[in-house]
Amino acid sequence: MKRIVKTRPPIKYVLDVTIAYPNGIPLSLATFGFGTREKCDIAVNYKIYDASEVPFEDEEKLRDWMYEVYKEKDEMLARYYETGEFNPGEKGTRIAFSWAKIIGIMVNSPIPKVKKVKEAEAPKKPMTAYFLWANENRSRLTAKGNPPQISSKGFGKRMARTRRQIKVAKDVSRIESQIRRSK
Repeated sequence: MKRIVKTRPPIKYVLDVTIAYPNGIPLSLATFGFGTREKCDIAVNYKIYDASEVPFEDEEKLRDWMYEVYKEKDEMLARYYETGEFNPGEKGTRIAFSWAKIIGIMVNSPIPKVKKVKEAEAPKKPMTAYFLWANENRSRLTAKGNPPQISSKGFGKRMARTRRQIKVAKDVSRIESQIRRSK
């Protein structure tokens, strides 16, 4: 827990979201993805806690706090399914979305890229076979009457061409040996 506190930006708020589905049956991923469920109302209630109200520093207090929040959520859902209100006398605002709009929002929303933080002591990944081959053949390929100042792009093209030629030569010798064996 201390590691999380050190590496994360400070949390300012905790958002508690409670979702009530028709007849208490949540949408399945297939239903959500294909939009095959009949029109229905899904009720959402949210509560914002100031992070200072949440006892992050003590695991037991945090556990007890979360149990209390979930107990309130269960009571709220039971009340909603019985009366149609999360909290007595509290009327919500109805917002209608079509399936196409919901799916469109999900498909078109960019997924934020998370940059991996490399640990200082982490070992490097081993080189691939291509890079091992390229390192072995670099001096041979640059010495064959090639311009002394070849760009890395040009060198990469020359390496790929040479590798293809080697592959073709191996294929030809394999085919020739198969022909010899079949005679």
